[in-house]
Amino acid sequence: MVVWIVIIIMFGLFAQIVFYEVVSFTQPQNVIITLLEAAMGGWDMDIFVYGKKYSCPDGTITALNDCVVATLNLADTYVGQTFMTFYLILQIVVILNLVIAILATTYNEYSEF
Repeated sequence: MVVWIVIIIMFGLFAQIVFYEVVSFTQPQNVIITLLEAAMGGWDMDIFVYGKKYSCPDGTITALNDCVVATLNLADTYVGQTFMTFYLILQIVVILNLVIAILATTYNEYSEF
């Protein structure tokens, strides 16, 4: 569990530094929420849309076509999707390992009966 939290924090720091223009990665709490949602199956590659950034100058998240402040270039789109794919694959491995460890511990407890 500690490894899972450390991975989320490491990827969160990296995402906040590299993808500071993406709304989901502007503030630390948004980064953690986005990565936790992605780990639990609610991932969205549309946050790395080429050409648009969906936020207002005051930092609020709005509808898709409101308050377009900056543009994401094509490299940000590819790097962002690669980042999220790598993160999701790593999360699948870590969560699967966690489940296997829990099952193995439970099996060892009840195998004596």
